[in-house]
Amino acid sequence: QRAARLARLRTTTRALNWVGYVAAVGGFLGAMSFVDANILQLAIPILVVLPALMLWLALHHRGLVRLDYKEGMPHPELLTGWMACSLSLGMIALLDPHTLLGDALLQWLLPLAALASAMCIYIELKPLRALLAKQWLHAVLAVCSYVFLASFWVGGSVYQINQQLDRSLLRWSLTMVVGKRSESQKTGTAYYLKVAPWDGLSREDIALQVLRSDYETFAKGMPILVGVHEGALQMPWVETVRAVQ
Repeated sequence: QRAARLARLRTTTRALNWVGYVAAVGGFLGAMSFVDANILQLAIPILVVLPALMLWLALHHRGLVRLDYKEGMPHPELLTGWMACSLSLGMIALLDPHTLLGDALLQWLLPLAALASAMCIYIELKPLRALLAKQWLHAVLAVCSYVFLASFWVGGSVYQINQQLDRSLLRWSLTMVVGKRSESQKTGTAYYLKVAPWDGLSREDIALQVLRSDYETFAKGMPILVGVHEGALQMPWVETVRAVQ
């Protein structure tokens, strides 16, 4: 009976992992603009929900389904699919050109990432105890990897939920360009406008990532309009900038 149950769970986890692989690749390519934008929009909800489903499955079948993986291990594993989803979702958020305003992300990230990390450690508690007795450094590294992946998944999920579920109207605010800079990255050149704070949002100047066309259009000292959404999780984000008419 145990062997039959493991076989059924192995089929399920293998399917979930492959869905995660495909969604992760599609989402990352969409964020890089290598494929149609609709693929990115389709991948994002899968990348947000699938790791939560994986954690639930591992919790529900604790002791049978593992997050960790070793060659020849009889237990079905979810680590590879979860890792693909988490890294892809985190990279999509990092590559997103829209600027998140304020520090509200940390108020969501810290407690939720701690909760997700604790769930992972609880799922793997027995193997971690055995590993700790033999190779404590490997056990510490395993815990650190769970915290890292959980943080990427939670951070990317919160970021996307805040934007994708946002139904607030675009609000325009007047500010001024106080500086410009470009930055070479592995994914290309990023362009930033440094603008004065508006509406009491901040005491310091704010760097907004913009398109190259906007970067070349606006010069230092020019007034501009910044279009801001409130965010579904009350994390304001900049959708676009435009010239003052």
